[in-house]
Amino acid sequence: MDTPFARIDQTHRENIANNFLKTISRQVIMLSTDSEIDSNLYKVINNLISKEYLLDYDENNEKTNVKDNYFFESEANYGI
Repeated sequence: MDTPFARIDQTHRENIANNFLKTISRQVIMLSTDSEIDSNLYKVINNLISKEYLLDYDENNEKTNVKDNYFFESEANYGI
């Protein structure tokens, strides 16, 4: 799923996170931005995530670094 929450409002995002994501296949790759899945919505879906990556583009070195966390690194480390 690429940017699944990009063009919908917060109510629909929460409905998708609370209802749809819990019933779909166990193998889903979801690409999102930090504006689509904010810290509140992340709390809703966090228990459904087995692995997360942050693709961070380094303009100085013109390469993408892969990190083992989501945008909310400090929150993810505390198990929100």
